[in-house]
Amino acid sequence: MVGCEELLINWSNAFVTFTSVFLGALFAYKFGLKLEKLKFKRQMRGDFCTLVSQMWLNLDEMLEYKRNILDNIKIAYEKKNIEAISTIIRGPMVSFEFNIDKYIFLNDCNRCFIPELNIVHSNYENLKFLCVNYTKRLFEAKPQYIEGNQNVWEEMNKTFLSIYDIYSKLCIRLHYLNKHLGDCYKRFFNINYYDIAEDENEARNKIENYIPGALQDENFIKMSEYFDNYWAPIRTFYEDIKYHYRKSKYYFKWIKIYFLGCHKTKNKTKSKESK
Repeated sequence: MVGCEELLINWSNAFVTFTSVFLGALFAYKFGLKLEKLKFKRQMRGDFCTLVSQMWLNLDEMLEYKRNILDNIKIAYEKKNIEAISTIIRGPMVSFEFNIDKYIFLNDCNRCFIPELNIVHSNYENLKFLCVNYTKRLFEAKPQYIEGNQNVWEEMNKTFLSIYDIYSKLCIRLHYLNKHLGDCYKRFFNINYYDIAEDENEARNKIENYIPGALQDENFIKMSEYFDNYWAPIRTFYEDIKYHYRKSKYYFKWIKIYFLGCHKTKNKTKSKESK
């Protein structure tokens, strides 16, 4: 009897020890996982805020350059002022270079973000190419115009107006991108509960002042509406229920496949249907 009692006690001690070690390891794993998740969220929010700041500053610089340089050139062309073909277009001091891999998480917010960022970058690169070619042509056009070639004036004016239109549309596109980034901030990243309505009104007034009729363009309105169709749902009680339902459904399906082998690939299904 003594031996049985000692054996029982030893097994009890072993079970307690094993359980303590297992729970300790499990707690350490869960705690480490939680810290990694928090670290990732901080990094994600930092990258997002960096992107937002870059895009807002880019738009401000582009609007100021439009008002101070491009608008003056446009007026000079309208007044037949020689300054029109004497002013080169260097472009604003902005950058649309960014590592797209850092912002893949934006797909979880709205799948339109990554394509839109790529479009903005591509449009700006095209705009830079057009500005360089226009500036190169200026060095030939001005002497030709002074010598009496009137056709060169119309040629340069037409080229400039094309660049002006592309530039203005890029500014409008960037405004809408900033608007959607602001919506994304309010939905997913506003941990300090800031009210950015005043900033949004200021941005709207500025784009309308610098580009009259900018927010009445039907193409951009439709683009914005299309963008709004793909927001990830905000977390609610109902969304949590749907999430846990999908999760449990997935696990039950996996258990069924694992234990019963009830799984048919598409190829097998098609081959049976063909027979």
